[in-house]
Amino acid sequence: MDFLRRVSIISVFLVFALLLPNGRFVSAETLADIDAEIQTNKTIQAHRPGLDAYNIYDGVTDARLDRKITILKTTNVNSRFYQRWDNTLGAYVAVYDNFYSFTGTVGVTDTKLDLVTTATTQRLYRRGAGATSEISRGYFGAWWGDKYRGIQGSRDEQAILAAWGSDLNRIYVIDMPAGYTLVGGNASPMEKNGEYRAGGAYQYYYSGALNTMLSWLVYALYAPDYLKSYSGAVSSAQQAGRSIAADLGLHLNQTRYAGIRFSEGGASSDVAKLRQVEREGEFWLRGFAGNSNYGESDNSAVNSQTSGMSLGWQRLTSGGRPADKSRAYIGLMAAQASYLQKYASNVENKTQATVGGIYGLYVNRPDSARSWYGHWSLLHGGLTINNTVPGELGYGLKQEYNGNITVLTLENGVSLRQKYGWALEPQ
Repeated sequence: MDFLRRVSIISVFLVFALLLPNGRFVSAETLADIDAEIQTNKTIQAHRPGLDAYNIYDGVTDARLDRKITILKTTNVNSRFYQRWDNTLGAYVAVYDNFYSFTGTVGVTDTKLDLVTTATTQRLYRRGAGATSEISRGYFGAWWGDKYRGIQGSRDEQAILAAWGSDLNRIYVIDMPAGYTLVGGNASPMEKNGEYRAGGAYQYYYSGALNTMLSWLVYALYAPDYLKSYSGAVSSAQQAGRSIAADLGLHLNQTRYAGIRFSEGGASSDVAKLRQVEREGEFWLRGFAGNSNYGESDNSAVNSQTSGMSLGWQRLTSGGRPADKSRAYIGLMAAQASYLQKYASNVENKTQATVGGIYGLYVNRPDSARSWYGHWSLLHGGLTINNTVPGELGYGLKQEYNGNITVLTLENGVSLRQKYGWALEPQ
C-alpha cells in the first residue's frame, strides 16, 4: 500500500507540474521565444554572402532558423518554405532564404514571422511573371500581398527586386477559404547590384497545390490589359457623352439654317408658317451611329462603335417677326448613347450614357452673309461602364461601374456665307 501511495503522490505532483505557469513542461518552444533570442544581439551586418537581404541582425543564425523549421513542421505550412530537393544528395535539405524575407524592425532583417490561420475567406494579391513555370512544377504562387499594388509599390513595399528577373506583368487574385495556415510578416529590405528596396509591407507565403489554388482564383490577368481596360473605360465614357453633345450641335446647326432658303426665294408665307410652328414649340427626334478603327501608341488596333438617339422639344422665344434681326431658341432634350470599344487583345469596354437637360441657341442676322451665333447646353444623367479583360488560365475579369455624367457645352462662331451655297464658319 505504501508503494502504491507513493506512486499516486508522484503522479499527482507531475500533473500539477505540467499545469503550472512556470512548469518545466508547460509548453513547447515558440517562434516568439526564438525571436527574443535574436533580438538580444542587434549588431548588424549590411550584407551576408549569398543573400540579398539587407541589414541582417547577427542574432540570426542557422541554428536558430533550424529551431524555427522544427516549429513549422508541426503546422500546415508548405514544406517548400523551409526545404528544397537536392539532386546531389537525393534528399530534401533545409534552406533559409525565405526566412530572410521578414522583419520585425523597419529597415533590418531579423526573420520575424507569424503563423496566420484564416478565420474567414481572405482575398490575397500577387504580381509576377507568367504562371507556366509554376504550373509545370505542380504548384501555383508563393508570395501574396494584403492588397493590390502596382509594379512600383510591389518592388518598394514588398521588396521585390527587378534584379531577380520578374517583370511583375501578371496580376493574380485569390479568395483563400477559412482554415488555412500561412506564413506572414512584414517584408524585410533587399539589395542586389545597387538596387535597394525598403520593404515594410505585410506579406504572406503560401504555395499550394495547383488544382486547389486554381479553384480559389478570382482573376489572373496580364497587367497591361488590366490598365488598358481602365484607360479605355475613361475614354469610352468621354466619347459617349461627347457623341450626344456633338449630335445636339448638328441639330442646332439645322435650326440655324431653317428658313434661310425661303427668304432667299422670296416665299415669305412659308417663312411665316415655319416661324409660327417654332413659336408654338415642336418635337424633334434624331438617331446617330458611327464606326471607327484606330491604332494606339503600342501599335495595338482598336475598333469603336457609337450609336444613340435623342428626343427633344424646342420653341422660338424671340425673332418671329420679319423685321427681327435675330432669333433665339430654348429647348429640352433626353438622349441615350452607347459606345463599344474593342482592342486586339480582346479587352472590351461598353459604356451607356442616359442624360437629359436644357439647351439654348441665339442667331444674329441669320439671313445675312455675315452672321454670328452662339449655343449652349447643360446635360446630366447616369453612366454605366462594363469592362471585360481576358484572363490568364481562363480566369478573366468583368467589372461594372455606375456613376453620373454632366456635360456642359458652349459654342460660338461666325457664319461667312459664300456663293453657290458654300459657307465658312470659324468656331
